[in-house]
Amino acid sequence: MNIEQLQWVKNIKAFYPKEGGKWAYQFQKGEKFALHWRNKDGKDQKNANNLAAGDMIILRQLGKVTHIVQVLDNELNDEDMKSENEFNIYRNVQVIWITDNWDNSPSVGRFFEAKSLPQGGKAYQIKRLEAFKKRWGETGLPEFQKFIQKELNINENSSI
Repeated sequence: MNIEQLQWVKNIKAFYPKEGGKWAYQFQKGEKFALHWRNKDGKDQKNANNLAAGDMIILRQLGKVTHIVQVLDNELNDEDMKSENEFNIYRNVQVIWITDNWDNSPSVGRFFEAKSLPQGGKAYQIKRLEAFKKRWGETGLPEFQKFIQKELNINENSSI
Protein backbone atom coordinates (compact mmCIF):
# COMPACT_ATOMS: atom_id res chain seq x y z
CA MET A 1 0.00 0.00 0.00
CA ASN A 2 1.27 3.43 -0.94
CA ILE A 3 0.13 5.87 1.75
CA GLU A 4 0.79 8.77 -0.65
CA GLN A 5 -2.41 7.76 -2.45
CA LEU A 6 -4.41 8.79 0.62
CA GLN A 7 -5.82 12.02 -0.80
CA TRP A 8 -9.52 12.15 0.10
CA VAL A 9 -12.00 12.10 2.98
CA LYS A 10 -15.72 11.36 2.73
CA ASN A 11 -18.43 11.58 5.35
CA ILE A 12 -20.88 8.69 5.39
CA LYS A 13 -24.30 8.83 6.98
CA ALA A 14 -26.82 6.04 7.22
CA PHE A 15 -29.85 7.65 5.62
CA TYR A 16 -31.44 4.23 5.37
CA PRO A 17 -30.15 2.53 8.53
CA LYS A 18 -29.71 -1.20 8.37
CA GLU A 19 -31.58 -3.31 10.87
CA GLY A 20 -29.65 -3.57 14.12
CA GLY A 21 -26.88 -1.10 13.30
CA LYS A 22 -26.03 2.57 13.29
CA TRP A 23 -23.20 2.32 10.74
CA ALA A 24 -23.85 2.82 7.03
CA TYR A 25 -20.82 0.70 6.05
CA GLN A 26 -19.22 -2.14 7.97
CA PHE A 27 -17.38 -3.89 5.17
CA GLN A 28 -14.31 -5.92 6.13
CA LYS A 29 -10.68 -5.59 5.01
CA GLY A 30 -10.27 -6.73 1.43
CA GLU A 31 -13.98 -6.53 0.71
CA LYS A 32 -15.09 -4.71 -2.44
CA PHE A 33 -18.24 -2.63 -2.47
CA ALA A 34 -20.08 0.25 -4.14
CA LEU A 35 -19.34 3.56 -2.38
CA HIS A 36 -22.40 5.69 -3.07
CA TRP A 37 -22.88 9.41 -3.52
CA ARG A 38 -26.10 11.25 -2.97
CA ASN A 39 -26.94 12.47 -6.41
CA LYS A 40 -30.15 14.38 -6.12
CA ASP A 41 -30.72 16.20 -9.41
CA GLY A 42 -27.32 15.03 -10.73
CA LYS A 43 -25.40 17.42 -8.47
CA ASP A 44 -22.66 15.03 -7.25
CA GLN A 45 -21.59 13.35 -10.49
CA LYS A 46 -18.65 15.71 -10.97
CA ASN A 47 -17.49 15.12 -7.39
CA ALA A 48 -17.66 11.33 -7.74
CA ASN A 49 -15.71 11.58 -11.00
CA ASN A 50 -12.85 13.54 -9.38
CA LEU A 51 -11.33 10.42 -7.86
CA ALA A 52 -8.91 8.30 -9.89
CA ALA A 53 -8.18 4.60 -9.74
CA GLY A 54 -5.75 4.00 -6.88
CA ASP A 55 -6.82 7.02 -4.84
CA MET A 56 -7.50 6.26 -1.20
CA ILE A 57 -10.33 7.74 0.86
CA ILE A 58 -10.77 8.04 4.61
CA LEU A 59 -14.38 7.17 5.41
CA ARG A 60 -15.78 8.80 8.49
CA GLN A 61 -19.05 7.90 10.14
CA LEU A 62 -20.57 9.52 13.22
CA GLY A 63 -17.39 11.52 13.86
CA LYS A 64 -15.19 8.42 13.70
CA VAL A 65 -12.69 7.10 11.18
CA THR A 66 -13.98 3.65 10.28
CA HIS A 67 -12.38 2.71 6.96
CA ILE A 68 -9.77 3.57 4.41
CA VAL A 69 -10.78 2.43 0.95
CA GLN A 70 -9.07 2.44 -2.42
CA VAL A 71 -10.82 3.35 -5.65
CA LEU A 72 -10.60 0.40 -8.03
CA ASP A 73 -11.25 1.96 -11.42
CA ASN A 74 -12.01 5.18 -13.24
CA GLU A 75 -15.67 4.38 -13.85
CA LEU A 76 -18.58 6.30 -12.43
CA ASN A 77 -21.37 3.79 -12.11
CA ASP A 78 -25.03 4.63 -11.93
CA GLU A 79 -28.10 2.81 -10.88
CA ASP A 80 -31.54 3.58 -12.20
CA MET A 81 -31.30 7.36 -12.46
CA LYS A 82 -35.09 7.61 -12.53
CA SER A 83 -35.53 5.71 -9.29
CA GLU A 84 -36.58 7.35 -6.03
CA ASN A 85 -33.17 6.49 -4.51
CA GLU A 86 -31.07 9.65 -4.34
CA PHE A 87 -27.91 7.57 -3.79
CA ASN A 88 -27.82 6.38 -7.37
CA ILE A 89 -24.17 6.83 -8.36
CA TYR A 90 -21.16 5.00 -6.97
CA ARG A 91 -17.51 4.15 -7.32
CA ASN A 92 -16.14 0.65 -6.86
CA VAL A 93 -13.76 0.55 -3.89
CA GLN A 94 -11.93 -1.98 -1.76
CA VAL A 95 -11.34 -1.77 1.99
CA ILE A 96 -7.66 -1.55 2.84
CA TRP A 97 -8.05 -0.63 6.52
CA ILE A 98 -10.93 -0.98 8.96
CA THR A 99 -11.29 -0.09 12.61
CA ASP A 100 -10.67 -2.98 14.96
CA ASN A 101 -12.95 -1.52 17.62
CA TRP A 102 -16.34 -0.25 16.47
CA ASP A 103 -17.17 0.94 19.98
CA ASN A 104 -14.02 3.05 20.15
CA SER A 105 -13.05 3.92 16.57
CA PRO A 106 -10.52 6.74 16.15
CA SER A 107 -12.10 10.17 16.41
CA VAL A 108 -11.70 12.46 13.39
CA GLY A 109 -10.36 14.99 15.91
CA ARG A 110 -7.12 12.98 16.09
CA PHE A 111 -6.43 13.88 12.47
CA PHE A 112 -8.32 17.08 11.61
CA GLU A 113 -9.72 20.21 13.17
CA ALA A 114 -13.01 18.34 13.54
CA LYS A 115 -15.28 21.37 13.98
CA SER A 116 -14.25 22.57 10.50
CA LEU A 117 -14.92 19.35 8.57
CA PRO A 118 -17.68 19.47 5.94
CA GLN A 119 -20.67 17.37 6.88
CA GLY A 120 -21.93 16.59 3.38
CA GLY A 121 -21.36 13.27 1.64
CA LYS A 122 -19.04 14.52 -1.07
CA ALA A 123 -15.42 13.41 -1.29
CA TYR A 124 -13.10 16.22 -0.29
CA GLN A 125 -9.46 16.46 -1.22
CA ILE A 126 -7.66 16.44 2.12
CA LYS A 127 -5.03 19.06 1.30
CA ARG A 128 -7.72 21.61 0.36
CA LEU A 129 -9.76 21.33 3.56
CA GLU A 130 -9.59 24.13 6.12
CA ALA A 131 -9.89 21.42 8.77
CA PHE A 132 -6.65 19.96 7.43
CA LYS A 133 -4.80 23.25 6.90
CA LYS A 134 -5.57 24.47 10.44
CA ARG A 135 -3.79 21.45 11.88
CA TRP A 136 -1.19 20.51 9.25
CA GLY A 137 -0.54 23.71 7.27
CA GLU A 138 -0.50 24.18 3.50
CA THR A 139 2.23 21.60 2.84
CA GLY A 140 1.58 19.06 5.58
CA LEU A 141 0.04 16.25 3.51
CA PRO A 142 3.09 13.93 3.64
CA GLU A 143 3.34 14.34 7.43
CA PHE A 144 -0.41 13.78 7.74
CA GLN A 145 -0.22 10.59 5.66
CA LYS A 146 2.65 9.26 7.79
CA PHE A 147 0.75 10.15 10.97
CA ILE A 148 -2.35 8.30 9.74
CA GLN A 149 -0.20 5.30 8.87
CA LYS A 150 1.36 5.26 12.34
CA GLU A 151 -1.81 6.00 14.32
CA LEU A 152 -3.89 3.40 12.47
CA ASN A 153 -1.05 0.88 12.52
CA ILE A 154 -1.03 0.47 8.74
CA ASN A 155 1.91 -1.53 7.46
CA GLU A 156 3.33 0.12 4.34
CA ASN A 157 4.18 -3.29 2.91
CA SER A 158 0.78 -4.79 3.62
CA SER A 159 -1.43 -5.88 0.81
CA ILE A 160 -5.17 -6.05 0.75
